[in-house]
Amino acid sequence: MKYLLDTDHLSILQRKAGQDYTNLSTRMAQYALSDFAVSIVTFQEQMLGSHTYINRANNLEQLVKGYERIQLGKMDARIAAIALCRGLILLTRNHQDFSKVSGLLIENWTV
Repeated sequence: MKYLLDTDHLSILQRKAGQDYTNLSTRMAQYALSDFAVSIVTFQEQMLGSHTYINRANNLEQLVKGYERIQLGKMDARIAAIALCRGLILLTRNHQDFSKVSGLLIENWTV
């Protein structure tokens, strides 16, 4: 395991569309699946986001979409801590916040 996926990168993979997805999936295909990890914090963020989406649903279609988001189901400091203590490179587009963490290695594979 070498890389920790931030919530934004995992969301891009889940959407399976767009240039960011193409760039990210192409780059990830060069590595073994075992080189990547997702933190429990990312799963928690996804669950909270899905819960909010479900609560705001105005029709059955939106409600179903919200429940579909649960399938994979401010936490940035926890994600950074996990990457640091495990010696992982964090894959994220959020360089503004994560670059403030001393010693944290970050890369954006969507570009």
